[in-house]
Amino acid sequence: MNDFTKKSVLIVGAGSSGLTLGHFLTQKGFTVALLEKSNGLGGRIATRRWEDGKWDHGIPSIDKKEIPEVVWKLWAPALTKNISLGDSKYSSPLGLTQAAKVLARNLTVHKKTRVVRFEFLQDSETWKVFDESNKPFLADVLVLTCPTPQTIELLKASNLLEASGMEQELSKIRYRSHLVALAIMESPAVQHLTEKPTAPFELIVNQSGFLSFYLDEVFSSSHWNQPDEEILRELLGYIESMKIGKVKHIELKRWRYSNCLTPSALPFLSAAKPFPLYAIGDSYCGGSLHGALTSALKLAECFIS
Repeated sequence: MNDFTKKSVLIVGAGSSGLTLGHFLTQKGFTVALLEKSNGLGGRIATRRWEDGKWDHGIPSIDKKEIPEVVWKLWAPALTKNISLGDSKYSSPLGLTQAAKVLARNLTVHKKTRVVRFEFLQDSETWKVFDESNKPFLADVLVLTCPTPQTIELLKASNLLEASGMEQELSKIRYRSHLVALAIMESPAVQHLTEKPTAPFELIVNQSGFLSFYLDEVFSSSHWNQPDEEILRELLGYIESMKIGKVKHIELKRWRYSNCLTPSALPFLSAAKPFPLYAIGDSYCGGSLHGALTSALKLAECFIS
């Protein structure tokens, strides 16, 4: 892959893998741009702010054990050890999105840019990528970092699923959905939160009275298509029964592709020639945040070796 040196790279998605790849390729002199459908950075490294507090509602903390050393050196100054969540767990007073912002420094990120299709121009050996407004973006190399179901949708829309040679491997990858209730509790401070909550909660994280209630797989899947109001009304009943205080505010966050259940052991996917097209993310290297970061680093190594 040395013939890719110093060429332009277009990355779809500004989650942890896209930002990591973009950071290290930029450091080596590549021309890099990221296209992100939302207005934020980091994917599941997500922080929601309200009044004088926040919820880290994508992942509740960063486990140092899961982070490759080269990335940890970048993140460490922005993070603080959080003993309440575990010996190797870290958070940030400003929210975990600070970790994403570290990687995004000096990167060109086009936010609110939803990619809908792309085509490979054989004559110029260039990718032409289109967003919802039909605005084109050009690059020599295209990298998809979105969850596998979205990667499949984009390849289908571009009539490249079969031609890419990725279809068989992509079809093996499955995700679970996650519902997370974000609540603010009134004074006094929340007391008596159990370390192992009962169903339908699989995890409860308290950030100074800002609680994240992670719903288990059974509840999330069975309630996914219900309106937010109905779900929250049911959850308020569960929370009240816990006798941990009165809820001042509550809202719902939906993570459609929250956890990869069947990640690939491969470091990333590479399309069949002549397409310089790759897929990375938390579907590879065993999954999770570690998989997303490692997948990006493995591809970066190929580009710059």
